[in-house]
Amino acid sequence: MQLALTPFLVGMTLGHLVFSPLSDRYGRGAPLPAGAVICAVATALCAVAPSLWCWSHCGS
Repeated sequence: MQLALTPFLVGMTLGHLVFSPLSDRYGRGAPLPAGAVICAVATALCAVAPSLWCWSHCGS
């Protein structure tokens, strides 16, 4: 559980730091689809991860 929770929280924090200023500057129209694409790619990488280490460090 800890292997998945830490990268998730780090990713959420970094996502807020990156997408909040973009959303303030451009509105929600552009950053929202970009975030959805990043989420979809990360989910696909998790689905095909060969090991737990790769799953917890490469996409979750």
